[in-house]
Amino acid sequence: MANFREPGQWSVVIPVLNEVELLGGLLAQLQDVAELIVVDGGSSDGSCELALLMGAKLLRFSCANRGAQLAHGALQARGSHLFFVHADARLPAGWCGLLADCLEQPGVIAAAFRLRVQAAWMAPAPT
Repeated sequence: MANFREPGQWSVVIPVLNEVELLGGLLAQLQDVAELIVVDGGSSDGSCELALLMGAKLLRFSCANRGAQLAHGALQARGSHLFFVHADARLPAGWCGLLADCLEQPGVIAAAFRLRVQAAWMAPAPT
């Protein structure tokens, strides 16, 4: 039976394009996974250098196309489980256990987290 609870079993694929300001926070959360794969679509802001500095495997892709970047990363992944996530995401504490809780259910073959958008450019509502 697959061990979804062990971060060391996961390959994580992250597509990027000029994400240096956000990428570090996500990579810091993923330091215990088996394989970090950052697929760059042509960044010019230091995203590639940061990915390498934080221990990720860097793949350069011919164009900025998230879907194609994800597919390219998946083809290179060697972990027994695959997790796709975007650079601007922040994972909940215990993310691996949360995925395992879902994936260990009979008939479940994929899982996803709910998305909450926090737009920094939005002003708070007047009180």
